[in-house]
Amino acid sequence: MCEILTHNIRSPNTKATERSLGSELLNRFAGDEAGRKVTLLTFDSLVEAWQARTAANPRQVALRYFDAEMTAAEVDRASDALAVALDEAGTARGDRVGLYLQNVPHYALALLALWKLGAVPLLLNPMYKHAELRSLIDDSGAIGIICTDTDVAETRDTVANGTVRWLISTSARDFQTDDDPRAFPPAAAPVDAAFVADTGSTARADAGASTVSDMAALIRLHAGRKPAAICLGRTDLALLSYTSGTTGPPKGAMNTHGNVLEVATTFSEWVGLAPNDVVLAVAPLFHITGAVINCAISLITDTTLVFTGRFHPELVLEAFARHRITYTIGSITVFNALLELPQAAPEHFASVKTLYSGGPRSLRPRWTGSVTDSASISTMPTA
Repeated sequence: MCEILTHNIRSPNTKATERSLGSELLNRFAGDEAGRKVTLLTFDSLVEAWQARTAANPRQVALRYFDAEMTAAEVDRASDALAVALDEAGTARGDRVGLYLQNVPHYALALLALWKLGAVPLLLNPMYKHAELRSLIDDSGAIGIICTDTDVAETRDTVANGTVRWLISTSARDFQTDDDPRAFPPAAAPVDAAFVADTGSTARADAGASTVSDMAALIRLHAGRKPAAICLGRTDLALLSYTSGTTGPPKGAMNTHGNVLEVATTFSEWVGLAPNDVVLAVAPLFHITGAVINCAISLITDTTLVFTGRFHPELVLEAFARHRITYTIGSITVFNALLELPQAAPEHFASVKTLYSGGPRSLRPRWTGSVTDSASISTMPTA
């Protein structure tokens, strides 16, 4: 465990928060050989939390995506390989890298890879285009962007002559074989994985990156390699997210490893998350709700995180039954959309323990009366 000196960093408000929540709620998972018995201890970083979870139960399925799944050990190796690729592309500790993606497994792999380098994931709304996207990239000083293959050409034009030095493409079709036409757009033309954007040219960033076209290819190329170990503490940045801009220009919110650990672990206790639970990533991962209490909460606990891409009511409904979802949190519109589907039935939600949302309490009687009477349905009232 790293020894990090932070005595001169915390504000009075931070100290008060830590006293009230208690250090016991920042925890590390250690288990028996079967990974079933869980004890909560303290962590210094999300990387340490992830590594403890993986060591405790490496064969536990960590990610699912349609018909595909990856164990914790497989995710660890893939994110190691991606971290090596990012390091060779010049990504250093503290660098900002934009994640311009829908809810796909690449998101979790990229988060882990960047954290292993001490870099900072920049959460970008994939609906943002042109000037709206460029303003966040310029403000953050992002050096790279990970985006979908269908967005590479437009993104490359958007970031030209700025701070971005490379792009890495991803395909929503990676890792799975269902190829459900409701989920996937037409295949994009192949693209190079890395570009030098500060000159506006399409020159390749380096010889290594020139031979691959997307994240999956980079992972294959660097398979079996591990990044150099680094020492992270709770005050190191873990996520950079931006406000929506409703009362002015969007502002960057700097979320530390300590912030994210505290929220994820306290929330996991509140909702009763337990080993072998199955978490559905339905809240957008570019939003702090999705990034922390859908994604991070699952990565640091002995649970499985399920992805279905951009929200599609039918696909999400089917995922509840197919993967036996036990917990998720999403917007009120998600649950309303599911209720509107004529095929929605109790058997879809037979495994659900808890569902959370923010909005009117009227959702609860509608949900329990129409679909299930066994799950805990909680809404957090909004103004």
